[in-house]
Amino acid sequence: MVGAVVAIHVARFGNVLFCSLLTNMSRKRQPINCKFQLVMGLSGMRGSIAYILALKCSEDLKLGGGGVIVFVTIWIALFTVLRISHLDSSSLRAASLAR
Repeated sequence: MVGAVVAIHVARFGNVLFCSLLTNMSRKRQPINCKFQLVMGLSGMRGSIAYILALKCSEDLKLGGGGVIVFVTIWIALFTVLRISHLDSSSLRAASLAR
């Protein structure tokens, strides 16, 4: 379980860093700086970790309620992305990235 969470973090930050590198190679003005890459990496962690934990829980319980756990987790992740993600603006301001 801990290995899965670590793997998700490594994959997420690796993906952000690699895509940012490719983007920065193709455009010269306004490159994606390290602070912005950190915010991009951290902002995507909520849903991915919740989803992997729900899948693991649904496998471990064997009570027949695993599908409900995954369904509710997906709806909570969608809610946080669509309604609560405006709180990310405060973290952008704290990192001096707000426009």
